[in-house]
Order: sequence, then C-alpha cells, then structure tokens
Amino acid sequence: MNFTTFTGSSRRPRNVNLSGQPTNPNPFALSSSSWNRPGDPSRTVFRAQAERQQRQVERERLQAAKKIQRVYRGSVSRAEARQLRRAQFDAIYEETATTALKADVAERVGRALPHLIWAFRLANEQDIDRLSRLCADLEVVGVGLLSMQPSSRIVQFLGDILDVLDKALRTDTLPDTTSYLEIGTSIVREFPSVVLVEKTADRLFELLGRLSATATLSPLWSTATVRAVLAPFDALRSLPDAPPASNIRRNAYRAFAFEFLSTANIALFEQNCPQFLALLNLDDLTAVITDDVPRALRDASSADSLLWLLAHLIQLYSTATGYRTETILAPLYILLSSLGKEIRPRLAVSADREDSYDNMREGSDESSAGPLPSYVKTQLQSLVSTDSIKNILRQLSEQRDAAETTGTVTLLSGYLLALLSYFPEQSDTIRMRLYLSDLPSSNGETVPALHWLWQSVSKSHIFFQGWNDTRAPLHILKTYLSQQPGSQAHDGDSEWRVLLLFLDLYIFVLRLADDDDFLGAIRPTLSRASSRTSRIQTCCLSLEAIKNLTVFLKNFSFALYHDTNAILPSSAFTTESAEIKRLGLSMAATTRLDLDGLKNIITTAMQLLYERDSRLQFLPSGHWLMTSRFNMEGFIAGVVEELQRQQEADDESDESSDEDMSDMYAQPSRNQFQARRQKTLRELAKKNRERYLAKIGPRLEILKHMPFVVPFETRVKIFKQFIHLDKMRRREGLVEADLWRLQQRVTQTGIDRLGRHSASIRRDRVLLDAFDQFYRLGSGIKEPINITFVDRFGEVEAGIDGGGVTKEFLMSVIKDAFEEEDTWFSKNSEGIYYPNPSVTEWFRERTARCFDDTEREAVEAERRMALNVYEFLGRLVGKCVYEGILVDITFAGFFLMKWRMAGEQNRYRGTVNDLRDLDEELYKGLMKLKNEPGDVSDWDMYFTIDDEASFGRDSEKFLVTRNLVKDGDKTKVTNDNRLLFISSVARHRLVVQPAVQTNAFIHGLRSVIDPSWLSMFNQVELQRLVGGDSSEIDLEDLRRNTVYGGLYVIGDDGLEHDTVRMFWRVMASLKDEERREVLKFVTSTPRAPLLGFSQLSPQFSIRDGGSEEDRLPSASTCVNLLKLPLYKNERTLREKLLLAVSSGAGFDLS
Repeated sequence: MNFTTFTGSSRRPRNVNLSGQPTNPNPFALSSSSWNRPGDPSRTVFRAQAERQQRQVERERLQAAKKIQRVYRGSVSRAEARQLRRAQFDAIYEETATTALKADVAERVGRALPHLIWAFRLANEQDIDRLSRLCADLEVVGVGLLSMQPSSRIVQFLGDILDVLDKALRTDTLPDTTSYLEIGTSIVREFPSVVLVEKTADRLFELLGRLSATATLSPLWSTATVRAVLAPFDALRSLPDAPPASNIRRNAYRAFAFEFLSTANIALFEQNCPQFLALLNLDDLTAVITDDVPRALRDASSADSLLWLLAHLIQLYSTATGYRTETILAPLYILLSSLGKEIRPRLAVSADREDSYDNMREGSDESSAGPLPSYVKTQLQSLVSTDSIKNILRQLSEQRDAAETTGTVTLLSGYLLALLSYFPEQSDTIRMRLYLSDLPSSNGETVPALHWLWQSVSKSHIFFQGWNDTRAPLHILKTYLSQQPGSQAHDGDSEWRVLLLFLDLYIFVLRLADDDDFLGAIRPTLSRASSRTSRIQTCCLSLEAIKNLTVFLKNFSFALYHDTNAILPSSAFTTESAEIKRLGLSMAATTRLDLDGLKNIITTAMQLLYERDSRLQFLPSGHWLMTSRFNMEGFIAGVVEELQRQQEADDESDESSDEDMSDMYAQPSRNQFQARRQKTLRELAKKNRERYLAKIGPRLEILKHMPFVVPFETRVKIFKQFIHLDKMRRREGLVEADLWRLQQRVTQTGIDRLGRHSASIRRDRVLLDAFDQFYRLGSGIKEPINITFVDRFGEVEAGIDGGGVTKEFLMSVIKDAFEEEDTWFSKNSEGIYYPNPSVTEWFRERTARCFDDTEREAVEAERRMALNVYEFLGRLVGKCVYEGILVDITFAGFFLMKWRMAGEQNRYRGTVNDLRDLDEELYKGLMKLKNEPGDVSDWDMYFTIDDEASFGRDSEKFLVTRNLVKDGDKTKVTNDNRLLFISSVARHRLVVQPAVQTNAFIHGLRSVIDPSWLSMFNQVELQRLVGGDSSEIDLEDLRRNTVYGGLYVIGDDGLEHDTVRMFWRVMASLKDEERREVLKFVTSTPRAPLLGFSQLSPQFSIRDGGSEEDRLPSASTCVNLLKLPLYKNERTLREKLLLAVSSGAGFDLS
C-alpha cells in the first residue's frame, strides 16, 4: 500500500548511493565479515589511507631525529664554547694576577668582560666567582670603562649582576660586601639611557623592592640599597626632556611606581622617605600612575600591590611642597576610587578578628586578603586627619591659577567624596575642614569653599539643563546611571562629582546654620549693622542662588521618583547574587552613586531647604508647586487607583513571601556570614518591594518624598480618601460605625470582636483602664469602640456612643497623659509638647542601682510597660486623626518631623534650630558659644553633656554625664570645632536621648496611620491635621455646617429661630480669639478642621437649653453640642456666652 508524503506524492524517491556499499534497508542485518570480502572497494580505500598515515609518521620521526641531533650538537657546541671562554677569562686573570696598575686592570676588564658575558650561567658557582672578580676590578677602574662596550653587553652585564643578587636574596645568602649592588648602581648612574629600558627597569626596581623589604639588612646594605634606588633619578637629571630621553624617564618612574612602591613593607623607603622626595619628580611620577593604573587594575592579582602603592604614595606626598594640587591629588584619587572593593570592607575588619572575617567570607565568590596591613591602614587613615586635609586645601588656596581651573575642582571633589565614602565616621571632620577653608574664585576674590564649589556647579551644563528644562533631568540621569562602576567615564562625570560634593557640604552647612545666620545671608539688610558676620553666615547662599538651586533639586527629584522606570528600565529589580555583591564585601565605594544614593543626597538637600522655608517663608508663594507636571483634575482619582494597585500587590507578596522565606529565618545563623546574608536578603526583599510599588505608583512616590509639589488642600483630600479606603477595606465596605457593629453581631466571631472593642473606663483611672483593655487590640483600635464611663462613685454614666462618647474617651485619655507633668510628656514655656526625653535614661540609671536580679527584672518590666504606654498613646493620637477628631495639643515641630520621616532614607537628624522648642535656655547658650569672638577654649568645655533624668513629678532624679563623641571627655571645644559641638548637642537632645520612647510612640501612631500618608505633610501641616486650622475662623462656613435640635430645629419656612439668629450676630461681633474660645468650649479645640467645618465629626450642633435667662450656655464636647438657653436680647446672650466660655461651665453628657 502506498502512502503519500508531505508533498502529496506517493512516488518513492530515488536513492542515489555513491559510497560503494550495497544498499541495505536493515543496517542490523549487515555482518562484520561483509567488510572483508575480496574486491570490496571500501577495504581498498581504508588500506590506502593507512599507508599514507604510516609514511607521514616516518617522515615526522625522521625530522624529529634531525632536530634533536641539531639541538644536541648546538648545546654541546655552546657548552664547549663557554668552557673555552671561561678558560680564556681565567687565562687573562692568571696573566695579570700580579699587576696592580690601574691601566693594566682596565685592560684586563676590557679583555675579560666579553668572555664572561658570553659564558656566564647563574647555576655555575665558578661563573659567580668570575663575576665577583670582575666587579672588584670595576670598583678600581670605574664603570666608565664599559662605554667602549656595545649597549647590549652593558645591559646583559647588569642583568647578570641582578641575577646573582636575586639568587642571594632568595636563598638568604647575601654577601658581606655590597660590590655587586654598588657596581649595578654605578652602571645605572653612568648609562641610564642604555639600561633603563622597560624590562630591565622593571627587573631592577622589583629586585630593589624586595631588597628594601628585607628585615635583616645590615646598615651597609641598607645604605647601598637606598643609593641604588635613587641612582636612576639622580642620573635622569642630566637627560633632556625630549624623546627618547623622555621615554627612558617614563620607564624609570613607571617601574619605580609599579615594581618598587607596590612592594609590601619596604622599610627602607618608609624610613628614608625625605631622601626619596628630594630626588623624585612628582609630576613625572603622577603622570605614569594616572596613565597606567587602569592597565594594572585589569590584573586581578594586583589589588594588594596597588594598595601598597597607594600607602607609599600617601607617605611620599604628605610632606611634598611646591607642587600643584593636581600633582598630589590625581594619583591618590584614581587609586582610591579604583580600590573601593578592597579598601572599604577591609578597613572595617580589625587585625585580631581574622577568623570572623574568614567566616564572613565563607560562601562568597569573591576572595580577599583579610584585614589591611597596619602600615596601609595607618596611611589611609592619615588622609582624613585634620592636618592632611588642611594642607591640601592650603596648597590649593595658594595656587590661584590652579584653583580656578575646572580640572582642579573636579579632582578635589572626587578625592573628598572618596574619603567621605571610605571614612563615614570621620565625615564631619572632613566636611568641617572644607567648610572652614577659603579658596580663590574666578573673580579674584577669596571665598568660602562652599561658594567656590557653587561657582562651578552653577556654571555646569548639568545644572543649567536641570534648572532650565523640567524634562532634561530624565535624560541626564539615564546617562549617568547607565555607566557601570569602573567603566569609561564620560564628560558629565566631572560635573557630577562637583555637584555631589557641593550638595554634601551644603547639607552639612544647613544643619549647622541657625535661622539667624540663614536669614542674614539671604536678607543682609535684616542683619544688625553692628553685629559681626559669622563664618556660617558667609557660607550660606544668597536668596537668588537658593531659588535656582531649589528649582534644580525639584526637577531632578521629580525625575528620580516619578520616572524611575524610564531611568532604570532594566534594573527595576535586583537579584539575590547582585544584591549580596553590592551590599557585601565586594562593594566598591567609588564616587559614583547608584539610584538610591542620588535620591538620598538630592532629596535631603531639597527637604532641608523646604523645611526651612516652611518655617521662615523666604521663598515666593507657590514656588514649590509643580502642578504643571500633572493632570490635576484627575490627580486624586489617579492616586487612589495607584494605592489600590499597591494594596493588591502587597496582599499577593505577603502570601508568597511568608512561604518562601519562613524556613530561612526560622533557623539561627551559624556564623556572621549567614547573619549578614539574611540581613542582605531582607534588604533585597524590601528594596524590590519598594521598587515595584514605585513602578505602579509614581504619584504616590511623589507624595511620599516631595509632597509639597502638590497643593496642601489636594493632599488633605487625598489623605481623607486614603482613610476612607482603609475603612472600606477593613470593615468590608461598612464605613459607618453603627452599621459595622450591626454586621458584627451576626456571627459569634463578630460578637467576640465587639467584646474586645468594648471597655468600662473609670473616670479617675482613664489612662490605665484604657491601656489595660485596649492595648492588646494593636492596629485593631481603628475599628469602632464602645465606651462606658464609670464615675468616681462606681455608677455607670448615661450616654449612647454614637461617636460622642468615643471622642470624650479619647480626649480624656490624651488629657490624662499629657497633663501628668514630666511623666509621659514634657512641655516648654509656650505649652508645646514632646515625649519626656529622659525616660530611658531614668530607667537605665535605676537598673544600674539595683542590688539583685529580682529588682532588675522588676525595673525592666516597668520600662517595657512604659514603652507600651507610649505606643498606646501613639495609637490613640492616630485614632483621633483617623476619625477626624481634633486634638487640642500643640506638638513640638521636631517631634512632628519624626512622624513624617518615613523610611531610613528620610530619618530625622536634628538641627540647632529645632532645639529652641526643646530648651530655649540651652539654645541661647549654644548661640552665645557660636558667636563668641574670643577663644572659646578658655571656657574649658569638652564634648560632654549633663542630663537630668526623671520620670514623674515625685520620682527620684539622676544626673547623667554623656560623651557626645568618642573620647568626648578628652576632646576640648575650640573655635574650629565648636559648630560640631553645637550640632552634637542638638543631635543628642533631639535624636539620641529621646529615641526609644519616641520610636515607641511613632510605632503606635503608624499602626493606625500609614507612615506614607503622614509623609505627605510637613510639621506645620501635620499640626493643622491633628489640631485643626489655625487661620481665622470662617463664621459663614461654620453656620452652613451647623445642625439644630429641640426648639431650634428649622421649620418648614426655612427660617432660623430668633435666638439662633441672635447667636450668629453675637458671634460675628466677637474677635477671632473670642470665637476660638467659643469653638473650644463646644468642640474642645479652638481650631477649625482642615477643609472646613463640613469635616467636623460629629457636626457642630445647637439646641435649646431652657428658657431661664439667668442660666449659662453649656456644652457637650463629646458630640460638639452647644445648649443655648432662650435669651431675649443680644447683650444678655453675649455676656452669658462669654462668661460660660471663660468659666468652662457645663461639660456634661446629654
């Protein structure tokens, strides 16, 4: 039966067989004997191939035999010739053995030298003796005699000497005399252009490096070795600068750098550095290092050598004078920036922890030599010494032409950025030296270093593009971030280095500058003519410069957060191995920043300026807005949509991450490497999550990191929408409290939940009862709660919680906590509240004074309890914000700033300006110290501070002395470091001292209000969000949003009751302060809600309060109700209303 093929034809294809073999459809039927049949064509072919191969093997064997014979004969012949040469050499010395005439010795050397060069073999001890005799003769007649020899013989003769020295060094058999070394030195000095060719120079300096590192050298050998190293440079002085002599000079310096200075522990150099500095030309040395380091880096084994080269250069350049700054900085910068993966991790590893370091390296693909050698570490650390930085800046200030060049600015910027990266613990010292320096500007004047950098930044292409075009930063950032570390730099890199150093220094100055200095720079006319201009004021920028800088920062920040996907389309997520390499020991600390680094420095500078402007308002209204970049009509809807997408992504990631990573975190780390790996993976997961959320929520990223580009009213509406969405999500669509309660009563689980959300609160123990019954709810405090008040007689108070009792409860708890003087919160003279800063120290001191473990455990339990109370209070304040209940508490600005600092990148650092809210007297004292014209070291102050720790009015008080910096009790306050002292005091009082209790409060707050929601507002706006709008009361808005009850209900005619109309006329006649008192009397807060009184919950209400005109108005603040008697005239109503307000009468539940 025929079957069709894929072509549709059933015809069998032709089978053309050109192999000579019979066609066999069954290959397995062919027996092996079929290949051996007589006359088989295949057999003939294979036989012919075998014969050809055999003939070829025979030919190759014959050729190999001939070659072996030729090599052997040549070897024998050369050996015989060498023997003949040796005999001739010996005969020459035997003939003239008795002569002592210099001329005869010279003749002997001339005749014997060619024989020795031809015959010399290092393995032949007699040849070494012959070389010794010849060197002894050359010591008599001088090496100048060799000028009659061809150059190749001179080079070969020097090579033989180096071979002998190398053998003696390797076998530790250096002779007592230094004749070999002396003759070699003389040859180099006499014939530099002949012997300092590339390979010979490398070999010479490599040998001298090992010789200089020998610890057992005698004084004679040490002196000779130093002379030998310096001989080439002494000889080079006589050579012209033009080729080919310039090539010889380059060979010598390149070999000196990469063969000699890269040798470990060259003690002779380290001990005799001034001698080297006297003969070396550092310009030539710098040139070869900057040119050849990239080539050296390609050799993976050269990292340690380059570290030693860097260390020796640091010592060499540290005392160099008379050179341009570029000469000193160029090689240091290129080596520092190239060796980041070696320097940064190894600096952190102490020499006595090598085992732990090795464990940490376990499992890593990278290899490392462990801790840095002590000499290398010492030299690196010397770079950040005050004297080192001061010397570089002083040299630059003396070189006006150099200071004005762009190359110098970028070089210094890169160098200092590298130091800031490698030595974070010394970063403030580096910044302080730069801050205190004056450098020559392009207009001929000497200006502070900050202004010197600003001149370069403001003229750069990057700055102009970023300031002039809101779309330009996207392309600039893509170009910058697309360059991998270690890749070829492009033109913009130099501008970036200057920009990054300027921003780093400006951030430092902003944190040091108080408001008076800052305003004195931007508004010089406000400064008193008699006052002395401080250093910090001269470093601050002008108003015009700040305007331009803030525009630039806004545009770049917008691109970094809104256009992240366009900037890094292929790097949105990081793999585990890449993150371990980046965060682990192989990370290179170059001056190039990644996306997160750019976000950090640019956003920090922008936010510091914005925070200052929000406090001082020196920029024009609307300066920070960027509404043109958004479609504002659909902005709120777009933000809400992004939030919903992020919440859906969060739900999915939570389900998968719990399964994927639970096993890894369940087991304890076996060693430090595993602990580090786990931390790295957690950071990886967090970073990938943040990048993914940023990808699906660019508007949310803007609101989180630079919310001020959106109008405040819009952000408040978004905040309200976020809360509404959260309620919908948590309560399954039932936002109203009563509906949610009804739905919970349907199931037993719901009934149990209602039980947990209900509490009986005694009026005389409001805070403690609330904590005991509601702390366990955690974030569940967001749901509606049921409160039953019990009076001091044990009777249950009447009242139905339709929101009013909850408000009364929250107000009572908060009032209870804040009015306990010096317990949970402290307040300044203006009634501004902040967490008691000494709580943690008080418990620490109590623990230190305990006598036994039982007492210590009791104190520890009290401490944990106190922190839990702080967390609970944070939840309650968050609950008030969540429910739209205004709190009549004014929080300190520095405390509110901590609320909004969401994430490590934006953490609060504290400035001296914020210290004014905490301690006015301390602030004044620090300002006196800052402005003192004399020598403040006479004040005999040190970097320490005394804290008084207390917890409650009647508690025992402790006086505690703390160091502000390492060895602070030994570090005296001077004119140079007083700003650092002031900054350290501010940081201690604002950040360090209250950290634990503040974090507990904020943790509770953020369990109710998402931190990203709080980050949409600055500290002033947050106070308005919590306590209401402090602007003038809008009486018409209040009237529109007032509801009436009892006799005052508006009837079908739509007219208000006569008493109600009188009330509004009286309110219109009152001053704004009096209106606020009335508002506080009714609602417990003197401020209107944000977005107006329509947001007040419950609504402002008025009902009749009886017909007796001698009665005072009363109020139920829990439901925002004013009970107004039926007064007959305005005068009586006004008098009674103001009297009631001033006396606080009638705070009861109706």
